[in-house]
Amino acid sequence: MRYALCWIVAISALDAWYCVSDGHAMYSIELNPLVTRLLDIGGMPLLVSAKVAGTGALVVVVGEMRDRLYRFTGIVVTVLCMVQSLVLLSYIPRWF
Repeated sequence: MRYALCWIVAISALDAWYCVSDGHAMYSIELNPLVTRLLDIGGMPLLVSAKVAGTGALVVVVGEMRDRLYRFTGIVVTVLCMVQSLVLLSYIPRWF
C-alpha cells in the first residue's frame, strides 16, 4: 500500500511539473472545463494548488480507509494506480 501511494504521489508531482512547464500553452490546449475554469480564475498557481490539495486529500482518505480496515481499500488503490499510470502514459510521446 505504501508503494502504491508513492506511485500515485510521484505521478501527480510529474503531472504538476508538466503543467507548470507548459503553462504558456495550457490556456489554449486544455479541454477539461474544470481546469480551464481554474486557469481563468487564478491561473497556474491555483491549478497547481488544487492538484496538490487533491493529492493530499487522496492520501488522507486512503490512509483512513486502511486504518479503518475498509474492505475495498485494495481495489480503490489499484484503480487509482491504474488511472495514474494512464496519466503517465499520456506523457510518453513527449519523451520520444
